[in-house]
Amino acid sequence: MADPVGVTTTGTGRVAVQPDVVVARLAAQVTGPQAAAAHHAAARASRGMVDALRARGVARTDLRTSTSSWTDRGEEVTEGRRSVTRLPRTTVTMVVEARLRDLADAGEAIDAALVAGGEPARVESTSWQVSDPGAARVEARAAAFADAVGAARQLAELAGRPLGPVFEVSEAGPAGPGPVRARAMSAASVPLEGGEQEVVVELVVRHGWGDAYDVAPVSR
Repeated sequence: MADPVGVTTTGTGRVAVQPDVVVARLAAQVTGPQAAAAHHAAARASRGMVDALRARGVARTDLRTSTSSWTDRGEEVTEGRRSVTRLPRTTVTMVVEARLRDLADAGEAIDAALVAGGEPARVESTSWQVSDPGAARVEARAAAFADAVGAARQLAELAGRPLGPVFEVSEAGPAGPGPVRARAMSAASVPLEGGEQEVVVELVVRHGWGDAYDVAPVSR
């Protein structure tokens, strides 16, 4: 009877890639007693940021906007010996997320957007992405498979049994880029840090024993 137990190994493949897109998350936030006025002021600021980014060559398809708001209902508070009624106040936040593909101009583009947005404008975050990690993922997957097979061959040798065929392969997790080390760059008043990232793939590979099947074992 064939032995159902074989060798299961995990292989990891890593490929360094250079990020080529800056993702800038900008926001215009306004707080005031009148919801309509706060909304109008935030909209004016966010529109200014969008127009400034478009003027720097950012495509409409690389811009995304969103809006959120909340209202403090107001309350009575005590200040010294007297009670003061605090009126309701509404906070409106309009976010402009921009994918900046011209890295040399990214810092200046962000700075121009902040100037156009005026007092309500701020930077919430910046991050780096790889626009197309597909080729690196293919390379990392091949490296992960070779790593897993190499480990299986070593284990079979240690066990004193021939290694049989692969009968199951699964990808252990998402294959995506992650930062590993940064290099400094800056433009205008907005400093940016880019760097190398890694596309990482993990595979789980299961082999049978070569002496449990009527097939030739995997050569060492």
